[in-house]
Amino acid sequence: MMTKRKKFFGKLFVSIWFSLIPFHSYWREFDGAYTEMDLLWGGVVAVTLGVAIFAYFPIAQKIEHFSLAWFLVLFIFLGLFSFGWVLSGFHFPLLYRAWGEYILWIGIVIPWVHQLFHYAGKPRRKGSFFKRIRLNPTDSSQA
Repeated sequence: MMTKRKKFFGKLFVSIWFSLIPFHSYWREFDGAYTEMDLLWGGVVAVTLGVAIFAYFPIAQKIEHFSLAWFLVLFIFLGLFSFGWVLSGFHFPLLYRAWGEYILWIGIVIPWVHQLFHYAGKPRRKGSFFKRIRLNPTDSSQA
């Protein structure tokens, strides 16, 4: 019973911690020039990211390298990373630069979360969306 509680609170702590990294970057970008609405939206995104990371724990353990789900996570990472880099790197207004920095950090955090949660040592299911397609040894093109 105690082990389940420790795992639950450990997952919750990691989820909150990983969602606070981008939020801190977002807040720091304003340098005191933020409004209450800016912080409200940043907080909403941080809470949503924390819940998404918490929900991603059981999914990450099933994903194999080079499966469909692995490529989906890779494309999400690359899309968020490049979009955040464009918004934060060019001469946009302060609000867009702050959101670009936020998106950039979320894109950087996704691979950390995936690698951390992927190697938890749980058994994987066969024939799942999360596993790559393999040919059976009985399948052959020789007839």
